[in-house]
Amino acid sequence: MSDSSPRSFAGRLDGATASKSTALVIAALVLAECVSAFEAGMIFIALPRFGEIFDAPASTTGWAVTAYMLVGATTALVGGRLGDMYGRKKVLIIAMLVSTLGSVISVFGDSMGAIIVGRGVQGAAGAILPLCYGLAREALPPGKVSLAVGYISGAALLAGSGGYFIAGVLLDVADWHMIFVFAAVLAVVASVVAWLVLPGTHTRTELHDSTIWAPRC
Repeated sequence: MSDSSPRSFAGRLDGATASKSTALVIAALVLAECVSAFEAGMIFIALPRFGEIFDAPASTTGWAVTAYMLVGATTALVGGRLGDMYGRKKVLIIAMLVSTLGSVISVFGDSMGAIIVGRGVQGAAGAILPLCYGLAREALPPGKVSLAVGYISGAALLAGSGGYFIAGVLLDVADWHMIFVFAAVLAVVASVVAWLVLPGTHTRTELHDSTIWAPRC
């Protein structure tokens, strides 16, 4: 005989709600990592076009890659620490919005120098991956963390490869501005989704204070 008591029904409802919430959090983290992976990969296919348009040698256009990598490596190192201090969700959204600013600089600067500066600002997206891993541990049940990490890592690989394809299509059907427009739109969408879906996170100080003042049994 099936258990149709109100308590059983409420338990199933809570379980379904929790599963939906977990799926939404993972989806938001995957989308955020797609921002970082796409921005890292999209530029390579555009470098020859930049050389033609701006009559710049490879040693100059190559700085569009180098600037991003230098800033990205730095933000990857400090992003986790900033997340501990100010909250991972907040820092994640800020990192994606700063990367959006980098895309805007590249589009409206309309020069090789502006693209290099914009790519350096885009490097703020380097903080996204460690922040996503930290948010997965913080916001998800322990049994779902490894699943989320797998999805996030897979998204990094797929979006990085997809960056080549999407950038190539945009360069063929439009012009080079569109790869930065696409990156900006993707970052804004991911920021809105993160703001709506991800739970508020605590700073390390807040967690420390709650531990100190928690009642002891």
